[in-house]
Amino acid sequence: MIGITVEPIPMCKLFAPIIDAADACWWFLGGYGIQLPPAPDADPNAALKHMESQSREYVNWLNDDFGYRVGMPGWFSRYANYADTNWAIYFGCDNATEMPRLTLDWLDKFTSNGTDWFGDVAGWELPTDVAFVCRNIDDALWHMFTRDAQDHTAVKKHLDSQSIDFQTFVESAG
Repeated sequence: MIGITVEPIPMCKLFAPIIDAADACWWFLGGYGIQLPPAPDADPNAALKHMESQSREYVNWLNDDFGYRVGMPGWFSRYANYADTNWAIYFGCDNATEMPRLTLDWLDKFTSNGTDWFGDVAGWELPTDVAFVCRNIDDALWHMFTRDAQDHTAVKKHLDSQSIDFQTFVESAG
């Protein structure tokens, strides 16, 4: 995994050049949730209906059948910008044909043993279908890791073009 450290920006902005790859993934969300955007209307009844509608739509993109939450393919572009960003970690698995249950079970066990918030993800020996890892440290910064060098390069070029400061977290793939 190759990583960068960047200020807290919306995840879809961070992933902009590789959003299709992120959207094709199954996202291990663990115990983290989302904060859906508020209703545009201030009327309490309309706001309640809006929230109920959003919640019904959200469950179409979520699987929680196994005791942990998984964002299904398509989840990322719809909900990543609303995901928890304070001491949160997300894993994108790129097995689009079926839910990568063995990998997701492994991630659930791995994260239940505590999270290495500052360590090098390359040393975690993640399953091969984990393509992305995003962790947010104290709502102060993102560590974003990619398995594939071309994804890492695309993100760096995008951040450069947007004048967003970042630092390389790991110099070479592990």
